[in-house]
Amino acid sequence: MLLFLEGGNITADIANEKFSITGTKSNDLSTELQEALSGPAGEMQEKQLQLYLDTTLTEEQRQAIITELQTTSEKLAGMAKEFINGNIETMAGLFMLIQCADIFTNEELSALLDKVPEENKDTTNNRLFYILQEIQEQRNNPQDFSDYFKSMETDSTATE
Repeated sequence: MLLFLEGGNITADIANEKFSITGTKSNDLSTELQEALSGPAGEMQEKQLQLYLDTTLTEEQRQAIITELQTTSEKLAGMAKEFINGNIETMAGLFMLIQCADIFTNEELSALLDKVPEENKDTTNNRLFYILQEIQEQRNNPQDFSDYFKSMETDSTATE
């Protein structure tokens, strides 16, 4: 569970099995998201364990589980996208964008970064926005390591 330090009366409930932090917009949103994701994520974890530990599965059963995992993964990605698109103005939305940046295209990422409020763009106080800028820059300017690997091949053949 995440804790966002922002103005408000923050309450942490650790007495029940559903740990929650509430009292501010980002904390409320984060708790709601965690609750929504816990069902599908738990099902996915059970299926993954079954796939890796159950040695009695037939190939057809294994393929069915893989298909279920892909469907659940797409569902979770859709839930994350919806949350981020609807809450990018909050620290919870910004944090989730960092966690799930790979599910967005460069164009979607740019559009989301444009929606971040100015107070959250202060990179001296907000490392989250800085990290997102770095992700976008790396995507726009991918490093080409092919020459590096070619030189390694040349070096290894020279020593043989």
